[in-house]
Amino acid sequence: DIGADAMNAIAITARSLGDAGKVYLERIENYRKYLQKTDKCVVAGVTDVKGDRHLRPSDPKQAHPDFHLRIVEKRKDGIVLRGAKVHITGAAYCHEFFAIPCRALSGPEDSDYAVAVAVPANAKGIRQIVRPFHGRISVDEFPVGSELRRMHTDSLIIFDDVFVPWDRVFLCGEWQVAATCVYNFALMHRRTGCAYRIPMSEQLLGIAVAIADYNGISGAPHVKEKITEIVIYLETLTALSRSACLDYVMHAGIPVPNPITTNIAKYHFAHNYHKIVEIIQDLAGGLLVTAPTYRDWQNPETRADIEKYLQGNPEVSTENRLRMFDLVRRLTSGDLETICLHGEGSPFAERMTILMEAKKIIAKSKKLVEDMAGIKK
Repeated sequence: DIGADAMNAIAITARSLGDAGKVYLERIENYRKYLQKTDKCVVAGVTDVKGDRHLRPSDPKQAHPDFHLRIVEKRKDGIVLRGAKVHITGAAYCHEFFAIPCRALSGPEDSDYAVAVAVPANAKGIRQIVRPFHGRISVDEFPVGSELRRMHTDSLIIFDDVFVPWDRVFLCGEWQVAATCVYNFALMHRRTGCAYRIPMSEQLLGIAVAIADYNGISGAPHVKEKITEIVIYLETLTALSRSACLDYVMHAGIPVPNPITTNIAKYHFAHNYHKIVEIIQDLAGGLLVTAPTYRDWQNPETRADIEKYLQGNPEVSTENRLRMFDLVRRLTSGDLETICLHGEGSPFAERMTILMEAKKIIAKSKKLVEDMAGIKK
């Protein structure tokens, strides 16, 4: 999904260049056909490590010029890149990287940072430092169908003078359109985030309902209120995500999700996520973190006491209650909270985009009330 979002963003960017972008469009289409033919997996390398964020990429006050991916040499047969990308999900097990700029650029002095390319993951000069998610269910948790939790890894990708042939170069020095590329990637990737957050939010609703039932509190009025809050969270996200597609707009001849609705949807699920987790943790109670472990359950000296004293709802076994506590811990862990908050862009990034995209409706609404008040301009 991330690679497709980046490819679509650079296609829109190339179209915005007019005749100057035709060569890039041809290369992008050829690369897309190559992926279709070879069934390669591609991830997007978007976020640069940035260095001092107060400074532009080319500012001499930066500790070095390589905090953003940049062109260090142009040859007859291609270009050479140096820099680093960070937060790159899935890079450790993909075939290709599709790198694009991550910010607007200020002028010709930043032109070397206006670069978009596709490179094989094993290209000479590429190095990865990979941070894995905690993917294995521990011996203290009740076993499920597989001991492995299928989670992604994230990589810091080093481009150490990596050569890229011209047929894999999709932007080279056009600093004026870097913002166009970043904007369209963010738009489509936030819509991608909304799509996968719907089933994840269904899981949150599910564990809230289940643990309330297993604890024997599902009939309490205040518990029903909390469950209702999660239903509102889920259905609002679903409606906004669907509306963003139905009310699409055109960017350079390509239909894209409605920018305002998409960013509101992303802001909604990220901004309210911690509130939903708080509700679930409240419904679960203290046993969420203090319950005996699966190894205690296996111990014949302690199992009878656990089974007797830690049952909640008499219609639910103690084992199933403890299993649900394990699942609640896994689905509300701290790493997932951070992913929800910052994945596809921080809440402040969404707010900035919403305000920028809302200029027309703001002006229209202001004129409406001025007309109602009889104000002539």
